[in-house]
Amino acid sequence: WRDRLELPQGIPLIMYAGSFLWYSWEVLIQMMHIVPPPALLILVGAKPEEKELIEQFSRKEGLEKRVRVITRVSPVRYPLYVLSADILVNPLRIFYPGSVSSKIFEYLAAGKPIVSSGGKAMEEVLCHEKNALLVGLSAEQFGKAVMRILNDHSLAAALSREARRSAQRFTWETRA
Repeated sequence: WRDRLELPQGIPLIMYAGSFLWYSWEVLIQMMHIVPPPALLILVGAKPEEKELIEQFSRKEGLEKRVRVITRVSPVRYPLYVLSADILVNPLRIFYPGSVSSKIFEYLAAGKPIVSSGGKAMEEVLCHEKNALLVGLSAEQFGKAVMRILNDHSLAAALSREARRSAQRFTWETRA
């Protein structure tokens, strides 16, 4: 998938995919101060005006070479990006009772390690240390969780395996 999407090979890709409306891309960019090179942060789904703002912030943080912003992609290409990631991140900053990021179900189905901010409804889908790492919404906490996954291959494999297994609970057929 990486070749097809012109993404680099052989380096860890940490990815956020989706709308930026209720999510803190700032936390993810600042997280890259903790996550060493050659890891790359890929942010997929920005509006053109958001892309400019995010790239400007990345330059200000001195991380412009470690952050790639991709504007909105067709629904056909979206899963290819998610499947290309090594770690999927979900920095949700606004919680409403009973709301869960729909991307979480896509992330689980991709079978990749997930790092996400918590929230009561989110914790009905994601289980800390089982199918995801749930952390507070800070660059430090996201960075430490990403580093745990990058440094512990058995943890990464276990989170991936359980994510795929968990996704089966949320298919249309199962939920019906």
